[in-house]
Order: sequence, then C-alpha cells, then structure tokens
Amino acid sequence: MRILGKERRNRAPRVIRTITLGSGIAGILLAGMCFAIADQAEAQSLPALANVTANAGKQAALITASTGATAVIAGSSPLTGAAMAITDTGYDEATHHLFVVDVTNNKLLTINMTDGSVFASPTLSVPAGVTAVTDLEWDAGASTLFGIVTITGGDKQLATFNTSTGSVSLVGGAGIEGGFVGTFSQPFDLDAVGHRYYMVGSPAGGDKLYAINTGTGAVADSVLLAGKLPAGTNTIFGLEYDPGESKLYGLIGLTPSNDKQLISINTTSGATFGNITLLGAGGFGGGTAVSLSGAEALDPTGNIYYAKGSISGNDTLFAINTATGVATQHLLSFGPGINDVRAMEFDSGFAPSPPSISKSFAPNPITIGGVSTLTFTLTNPNSSTALTGAAFTDTFPAGLTVAATPNATTTGCGAPTFAPAAGNTSLSFSGGTIAASGTCTVTVDVTPTTAGSKLNTTGNVTSTNGGTGNTGTDTLTVIVPPGIAKAFSPNPIAAGGVSTLTFTLTNANSSTALTGAAFTDTFPAGLTVAATPNATTSGCGAPAFAPAAGNTSLSFTGGTIAASGTCTVTVDVTATTAGSKLNTTGNVTSTNGGPGNTGSDTLTVIAPPGISKSFAPNPIAVSGVSTLTFTVTNANSSTSLTGVAFADTFPAGLAVAATPNATTSGCGAPAFAPAAGNSSLSFTGGSIAASGTCTVTVDVTATTAGSKVNTTGNVTSTNGGTGNTGTGTLTVIAPPGISKSFAPNPIFVGGVSTLTFTVTNPNAGTSLTGIAFADTFPAGLVVAATPNATTTGCGAPAFAPAAGNSSLSFTGGTIAASSTCTVTVAVTPTTVGSKVNTTGNVTSTNGGTGNTGTDTLTASPPGIPSTSQWGLMLLALVLAAAAVWRLGAS
Repeated sequence: MRILGKERRNRAPRVIRTITLGSGIAGILLAGMCFAIADQAEAQSLPALANVTANAGKQAALITASTGATAVIAGSSPLTGAAMAITDTGYDEATHHLFVVDVTNNKLLTINMTDGSVFASPTLSVPAGVTAVTDLEWDAGASTLFGIVTITGGDKQLATFNTSTGSVSLVGGAGIEGGFVGTFSQPFDLDAVGHRYYMVGSPAGGDKLYAINTGTGAVADSVLLAGKLPAGTNTIFGLEYDPGESKLYGLIGLTPSNDKQLISINTTSGATFGNITLLGAGGFGGGTAVSLSGAEALDPTGNIYYAKGSISGNDTLFAINTATGVATQHLLSFGPGINDVRAMEFDSGFAPSPPSISKSFAPNPITIGGVSTLTFTLTNPNSSTALTGAAFTDTFPAGLTVAATPNATTTGCGAPTFAPAAGNTSLSFSGGTIAASGTCTVTVDVTPTTAGSKLNTTGNVTSTNGGTGNTGTDTLTVIVPPGIAKAFSPNPIAAGGVSTLTFTLTNANSSTALTGAAFTDTFPAGLTVAATPNATTSGCGAPAFAPAAGNTSLSFTGGTIAASGTCTVTVDVTATTAGSKLNTTGNVTSTNGGPGNTGSDTLTVIAPPGISKSFAPNPIAVSGVSTLTFTVTNANSSTSLTGVAFADTFPAGLAVAATPNATTSGCGAPAFAPAAGNSSLSFTGGSIAASGTCTVTVDVTATTAGSKVNTTGNVTSTNGGTGNTGTGTLTVIAPPGISKSFAPNPIFVGGVSTLTFTVTNPNAGTSLTGIAFADTFPAGLVVAATPNATTTGCGAPAFAPAAGNSSLSFTGGTIAASSTCTVTVAVTPTTVGSKVNTTGNVTSTNGGTGNTGTDTLTASPPGIPSTSQWGLMLLALVLAAAAVWRLGAS
C-alpha cells in the first residue's frame, strides 16, 4: 500500500514500504497478503498464465504473499468489459478504496476492496490539451488523488482528480520539461517529506529523476541518472518510497543477464539528489528470462519488495529484502478464471474481515422442560481467505441449560473444540476453520428450566487472522404454563349449604395465547356438585365444562386463554358433611404451555351444634326437684357457633320448680329466663367457642309419677345450621301405699286378732327402699302376749313389736317393683268398743311419703261372746235343723 503525506510522516521508521512496478491495476498486501486486480479469462480463449492484453475483464483479487495463491474477491464483478484498458492506480488506505482510470470508457473507477463493489464516476473530465493519464497516486495527508497527464506536445504535468465527479485539474502552469516530448513510462511514487512526487522520465540525454512539488506542480529537483546508474544498467523502473528510511527504492535491469537488482535513490535536495546505491551483491532472476513487467508493492513488516515477474513463462511473486537485496520467489497460483495479475498495492490496515455470528432457537417458543436446538451460524465474509482459530463463547441466561442429550454438532468448521455437557449453562467453541466465503454451523440442544423470554447473546466471535467480529443474539421464548387458583364463596358454610367454587386460570405470557387449557378436580369426601350447578366459564374460549348435580369430580378441557388473560370457571357445590374440605385440583395444563401448578382451597363446613340433656337427681319422688342440664357442644375446632338456640316442651306432670335456679355457662350472652311453673323452655342468642361447650341448667319438679320422657326441639345456630334434639327421661317414683286389717274381727276383750299391714309399691320399674311407717294403737289395744310378728316381701326391715306395746314401728323395708310387703302382728283388746286404728303415713327413701292405713277392731265383753253376723246365721241354721229333726221323730 502507498502511504502518503501526514499519514506517512506519522508512521514509525521501517514499517511501511510501497512500490509499483510497471503499469497496470493495483492490488494490496497485508500481513503477507496483497490485493490485486486480475484479468479474468473468458472461456479459456487465451492461454493460462498469459499476459492478457485484450478481451479480458478486470476483477479485484487477493494474493497470498507467502504462497502466491490468488483468488478473486467473492461478490465482485469484472470491471467494465473485455476491451477495457487500464493505466496506473492509486490507493486510499483509510477507506480501502482503489482508484483506477478506465481509459477505454473514459471514467475514474473507485473499487471498494472490502467487497469488490465499484463506483464509476461520470465521464472523466480533463482540461483542454490533456491527451492521456499515465499514473495515479493517493496523498492521504492532502486527501487528494494525484496523477501525471500528457499534455499537447507530449510533455507531462502534475494533476489532481476529483474521485466523485471524475474532473481533472492541472497543478502548475507548464509541463515538466517545458514542452519537450519525452517518454515518461516508468512508475513513480509520492514521499512524505515536502509532498514531492517522484518520477523517472526519458527526455533527450537519457533517464532523468524528477521531484515535483505537489502544491505548485513545479519541478523541485531533477537529475540525469547517467553516471549515477551502475555500469550495465539497461533500465530503471518500479519506484516505491519508504517513509521510514526516507528512501526511494527501485529496480534496475542488468546487461547482459537481464537480471534485476534493487537500488535506493537519495531524494535529499542538493548535490546528492539522485545518487544511487546498489542493494545486495548482485542481481536476481537467473538470467534473461526475468521480466518484471507486472505490478509491485512494498511489505510493511520486513521491508521487503513484492514484485510480480515472469521466469520461463511462469508468473512469479518476488519478495525482495530491502536490506540485502535478496529475492524470495513464489509461483503465482491463480484461482478459477484468473490468467494474469496486473498491479499490486499494499494496505497496512486491511486485514481479512472478521467472522460474523448469528444464532437462532428452533423450535421457538417451547415449554419449560422442552428441548430447542440452538444453532450458531459463523460466516466468513472473505472471498479469498479462510478464517482460522474461529472461537466464541455463550453464557446462557438464567433458566437455560444444555439438554440432557446435547446432540452437539459442527458443520463446515474444520476440527474445532466443542463439547458441551448436559446441564452446562455456558458453551465454548474454539479452533474452528471457516473456508473463504464459507459458513460454519454449530448446534446444540438446550432446555429451559424456568419460563420467560431468554435473551441470549454470545460473546464476540473471533478468529486468529480476522480478529473480532460481532455478537449473536436470539431470544428463546419459554411459554409460561397456565396458573390456577381456586376459592369457595361463601366460606364457611353449614352442612347442606351451597358455596360457589371459582377456578381462576391465568396466562402470564404477554404475547402468547395458551391453548388446550385443561384441569380436573376430585372433591374430598362430603362435597358434591349442588342440585343446581350454575356452571359458568368466562374468558376461556369454547371449553368443555358440564358438571352435573351430585358429581364428586369436575373436568375442564379445551380452554383458550388470551395473552395476559384470565379464564374464570365457576360451579356451585354443596357439603353433605361437616369439616374442613381441603380441595386440590390436578395440575392445570395447556397444549403449548405445558403443565402448570395445582389450585387449592379449603371449604370450611361448619358442623351444627349438638345437644344433650340430663336430670339429676334421677329418679325423684313426686314433687321432688331435679336439675335439668342441657349440654350444647360445638364440634368445630376453629369456628365459633353463633345464634345458638333451642326450645324444650315438658311432658305432662313436669314443670319448672318453684325456685328455677336457671344458669348458663360458656354460652355467651343468651336469652334464658324460665319462670316457676313453666311447662316449656326457650334458649336463644347463644354463642359457643370453637370446640367449646355451652351448659344450661334449670330446676324442675314432678307433679305426677312416672317416666317423664323429655325431648328438646332441634338445636340450631346461625352459621352452623340445625343440629340434633336432646332427650332425657326423668323417672318420678310413686310413694308406697299402705292398708291394714284385723282378723278375726270382732273379738272378745282379751281375745287375739291378727293385724295385717299391706304396703304396696306401685312403680313398675323401681324398687322402693327405706320403707317405713308407724302405728299408734287406740286406747284398749296392745300387742298380744305372743306378738307373732312377721314380714313378707319387705326385704330386711326393722320390725320387732313386744307384748303389751301400744304402738308399732316398721323401718328399713324394701319392696320390689310392682310388689307388696306384708307385715303382721297379733294384738289383743283390753277394753270393749270399736278400736279405730290409723297408721302414720307410709314413707320410702326414694318414693317419698304415701298414704295412711285405717281399720277398726270391735271388742265384745268377756262371757257373752259376741257373734258376728255370720255366727248368728250359723246359729239359726243349727236351730232350724234341730226342729226339723224333732218333727221327724214324732
């Protein structure tokens, strides 16, 4: 590449050197590479490796300096046409633009050497008197394209070229030789000191070196080279200026071998201007077959000329060391369609373009746990250079890993290192090789562990010889599965009540609708679809959802939920039993979003209050008092019962006692005020703590004996509904009954009559205990001398009357249910008369006080026995019989 002006002055010494040998199209060398314009053969109409002079298009090409391999830049097209003629070139390193004058079509061409594209100016506009353009050079410091033009008469003059319009402007007012018509056919170059343009011409008297001021066009220095050239020199050409050493290099042809030798030319103004120094011990080329008539450039790294020549018909690339003059040569290896190389230029900043990278996921989107193939496509944009050491890394976003089976592959990548393992969260690819204009494809299967948009950007792709390229980005959309939640309302309810069960299905994806949404729900025991299901869906598309009364499970299928949308599903349910009904759905699913969560809620079904009742003491005697206790319980472990109430109507013969003694405990602040004599009760407004008990008491009394079966109405509560009834039986024991009799009766004073007491137990199911009674005799009646006291059916009472006792005491008797206790004692009257005898009330411990027993013993005077009515009748019968007997005897 040619470095001019300020750019050259800023370069470090011995870094950049450029040479142009002969006329032709320019090319580029960089780090062992040079670009060139090549002739593209037409259907092999000319021999290969021939110097094509007609019927060949021109095309940008890349020459590998280390091997001589030459290939056109992919994407570029042959310039102009088969008949196009090319003069010299200029090159702008900053833009990588090569400037070419197409003489045939009268245009200035700007070739972009990065892609081979061509900009053609309008028709080349030259001042009057200009007849030809012979050379071009780009001055980077002045951003100007300079050239040498031929003016009328054949003289040469410095000119500038407008690269956009193609217009040519002369620099200075006269030709270089003042009108002399000479041959100025050798290449020339610009330096970096004073912006002087060097050229070799051949006016009369021999070859001459000119230093032309680029600002004025005036010749700053000129000198005939005769006497300065070594003996045997037959030509001089191929000038290249090295700003690092402030030297102008060139080649001379030697006679008679026609070998070539490198020289340096002193460009310092003054007496030494034009002095020539031979470089190296001798020429190179091997004899007369050497013809360096092609293109040249200067290598930046080793201060070496690169020159295209021809030895024995073979196009050759020469690398000439500027310190030793020794040349290394490589045969030019032309790619398809190339048969000659015309010109070369060097570009110290032009390297093979870096690789580019892109990436994509397929399929995309996927669900959590699904597999997508991640494909990296590495592209080599260089049409003539393979990229080596291609590498990139890729760190995955959170929730993305290499799949369990990575399925890693590389295609068109050479022999890279790429071995991702299952579960890796990053990738490393290195050591790849991508052919010129080729593609390297790298794949690996990945799987997401979480949902969302997984924005994944690689690190910059790099290559050893192409440097650093771009990053590759793609986003894997991992569809969030549907979510589900459920709720009962109202909650809690009483057993038998109705609650609306609502399922809410959500789609968290902002840009993707979920399809095929589905879930099932199996109810816990004691929960069913209500008699009237009232099933609805909203925002769910057209799902299948038809629960029937009594169902114990639900099925919802075929739903569609819009992006960021909600699907609401409802059905009425009823509870047949109390308790906490924990209800969890199966996982909600969707066709494109996969399985989601489960939905849970607990319906609290409040158990109604329970009631029981009891009497104590029990049994009681008629008119006794028993405390009636109601126990109301709350079986709910976490819910208080409110509005607790019950009523109780007593059976006949039972009433609130004279002193009710009504109490409530653990019942809140209920209404409960029974009054003496009431035959029914009312309890309202109670509240019972969770797992608590409410105790209600009242004293009652029995007015009649018997079993008093007493059942409450159903106990109820506001929030727990209706509970059971409470039943208790108060046994009211009838007191014992007593009767008495004397036999025989009447008797004489001093006679003996047996006094019998009969004590009865009227209770069919209860024994009477503690039976007792006392009997005080009327005057004139005592226990006989022989009491003959007996008890039968009376248990083990205390009964021990003594002769002469005027009263009796019976205690501690026991009478079986529905049985009789018989007590006897012999008594005797001591006086005449009716002895009316009434016992005290018979009593019992558990039956209370009974009646009294009464009988009358009639006592007759002694000697006149008193006769009872039956005795008189018997006497009459005896007398009648005697009379009948006497009548019969007579």
